[in-house]
Amino acid sequence: MKIAARPTFGLRLAKESINRSLDAQGQTVALESALSLHNLGHAANLARDGRLVVMSGLDVIRDLSRHP
Repeated sequence: MKIAARPTFGLRLAKESINRSLDAQGQTVALESALSLHNLGHAANLARDGRLVVMSGLDVIRDLSRHP
């Protein structure tokens, strides 16, 4: 049975249940923390180099992902 054919109210309850479980595990706090650190990195790049993204950093990330 396709999801679209299921009762809307039941799907909403299931989604809410999953979201509450993830919140109880700290997912929201973890995502907010990661995003704030990500934004801090962009702010530091802007203050130091005048750019949000330092292009030379892309090569470093690419190389590390290929050869950990």
